[in-house]
Amino acid sequence: MSTTMRFTNTSFVTFIVGKDRTTFQAHESVIFQKSPVFRTAFNSMFKEGRERTMTLPDEDPECFNSFLECLYKEYFDYHMLFSGNTEDMQNCLMRCAQLFVLADKYDVESLKANICGNLFSLAKRQPHGNYVRHHGIEVLLPSSEVIAYIYDHTNRGSPLRKTVADWYAWASQPYEFDERFGSHFEWLYDIPDFGVDVALMLRSGDRSDGFLREFFGMEEEDYCKSIFKEA
Repeated sequence: MSTTMRFTNTSFVTFIVGKDRTTFQAHESVIFQKSPVFRTAFNSMFKEGRERTMTLPDEDPECFNSFLECLYKEYFDYHMLFSGNTEDMQNCLMRCAQLFVLADKYDVESLKANICGNLFSLAKRQPHGNYVRHHGIEVLLPSSEVIAYIYDHTNRGSPLRKTVADWYAWASQPYEFDERFGSHFEWLYDIPDFGVDVALMLRSGDRSDGFLREFFGMEEEDYCKSIFKEA
């Protein structure tokens, strides 16, 4: 089925975002096609349906702007957010997490899968960022702040949780899950659900070479299918 968006004779809807009430307008044909939540709200008998306006005081305007951009472009690529310098990578990862949370809240399944696929690719490509050493190479890892945000804003079984847990499980391969592992990732104990998810991944099956082959042998599309099937 074609997903071509048509703008002929389409109407606009308005979003008022954040504490400063930043205003965004978007084609309803784009919004309705991508988000069942928005489609239902703007076609209801409630205020959103009558006034064609939705107020989102708790959302960040900059992040919401990126969210709308993704809906229009029909894809997400972390290069849209990453300027190329090392310090910016963690900001990029945080924005990925924030976009996933928005996509989850407004039921944009394609964007959720796209973001997890990008994170999976990042783990494989070893770009600049916050690293640990793994088998003699430097491995990018999301910071504790990024992980904390993800676990504060998603539910158990979330594909995003699965993605970052897989990422850390792979990165921790050189260490036994004992005192030596803890010395490298002590902050894991401050986010107990994440620590459990990583521990379960490390304990499952062949924890070393088997997991490494499986993780790096998968294509992005296959990985996304596997984690969303489990969710």
